[in-house]
Amino acid sequence: VPAGVDRDAQKEHLQAMMQFEGQIPEVMRKDSGKKWRQEDEFQEVVRGIEERKVFLDEMRAAGKGAEYEATINAQIADQIRELEAIDKKRSAQEAAAVQQHEQQEQKGGVEGE
Repeated sequence: VPAGVDRDAQKEHLQAMMQFEGQIPEVMRKDSGKKWRQEDEFQEVVRGIEERKVFLDEMRAAGKGAEYEATINAQIADQIRELEAIDKKRSAQEAAAVQQHEQQEQKGGVEGE
């Protein structure tokens, strides 16, 4: 287990992801006892990629790289797509937040005049 990884928190996070079909409610993300922010999700996937690379390197060193290479590379490719989806979702959320902020500023400027 990598240092600093709370396995129980990861299990709860994955349970919530399954329960809410990948859309964890904002209330749950803000719970200080839970680490369900998008950054954590992104870092979790990055750690998974790193773990797979290390495993593949170990298998290559043991002379068994050919047995695992296609499977591990496919898993890494899937996780890269997952990272892209997280990034796309995050970008859309940020764009929506900026747009909402700009609309609020416009309303505030109109009301103040």
